[in-house]
Amino acid sequence: EGARAAIDAIKSRYPKREAVILMGVTKGKDTSGVTDIVNEIASRFVVIQASTSRAMAVEDLTEILGQYGKPVTGTTSIDEGIKTALSQLKSDELLLAIGSLYTVGDIRRYFGKI
Repeated sequence: EGARAAIDAIKSRYPKREAVILMGVTKGKDTSGVTDIVNEIASRFVVIQASTSRAMAVEDLTEILGQYGKPVTGTTSIDEGIKTALSQLKSDELLLAIGSLYTVGDIRRYFGKI
């Protein structure tokens, strides 16, 4: 439900824009349901691993996202993932960080929001 609400809001506000998706999820969630939804606006994916033992491995999420036929980059840390996503971002694209709440604190810290 959260992914659907986020993507619908972005599509409403930015109807013609695609996004680089920065994503990390925990095991046991409806991963394919979430990835199907975020794929609607994705130009490419950058995979990060949440800072929890329940995190899905980067390799596993990279494999799932690979089925959409868009570029996927797996990274070894959240900081590396953010840097990678920013370096791939085109001027007409959005950057969307989505997935586990476990990654929010690390992402906010990176941008100096905490």
